[in-house]
Amino acid sequence: MKLGAQISLLILLFHFTGMSIASNNNFSNTILINTSISIVDNSWTLVKTENGIKVYFSQYNSIDGALSLKIKFENETNEDVDFSWTLTNKTKSTTLKNISKVEANKSLEIKFEEAPITIYAGETMNDFHININVQ
Repeated sequence: MKLGAQISLLILLFHFTGMSIASNNNFSNTILINTSISIVDNSWTLVKTENGIKVYFSQYNSIDGALSLKIKFENETNEDVDFSWTLTNKTKSTTLKNISKVEANKSLEIKFEEAPITIYAGETMNDFHININVQ
């Protein structure tokens, strides 16, 4: 977790703790805080640049709560680009093939809502490799 996010989380925690103490007329020595915090870093990591297409990976919690991979293709050219791509997982030998189109100077984010690409325990985004072939 980034330092800024950690500081913001601590400030938020102290704020809610202070509100809890201030709203309680009986100033007890015991403060009970029951929180469940799930933080997913939505920052993108550049993994490849090829023929004017930048490819990024990020992670998110899918509907079932599993840590999953999402992909973003960014077209830095002045023309629409059709391309095929293949995603492989180094540890599970999983391969996903697809054909996509990105409009000029725009990006395309792929999240796989119905069949997420799970990042299993012990894996990181670095265990995934992507090849693109501009057509």
